[in-house]
Amino acid sequence: MKNEAMKRKTGKRRKTQEGLLEALSQEKQLSPQKINEILNEIKKTDMSRVIFKNSQMYKYFPKYYSTEQMKEEIIELLEKESKRKERQRKREEKKNGYGCVFSYY
Repeated sequence: MKNEAMKRKTGKRRKTQEGLLEALSQEKQLSPQKINEILNEIKKTDMSRVIFKNSQMYKYFPKYYSTEQMKEEIIELLEKESKRKERQRKREEKKNGYGCVFSYY
């Protein structure tokens, strides 16, 4: 239900933006700057969230998991991965001599 509502909202937003482009065009007020503003607004709204279908998520989680449990576990895994990559980056810097060693002449 929630996904359907989000799809309708996104569809309405795009139709509204398409209508705005069409109206500006008919009024001869459509400029490259206006087009960029409208396209940038579309990009901002598309980047505000990541959406997965339940079928995609349940491949990796038990069926009894709530969406909140999935979200918490995903965030925990991302945090662990981020820390692992940071440790790896530091090891590489140390190995290549790019650590925090300063020398003054």
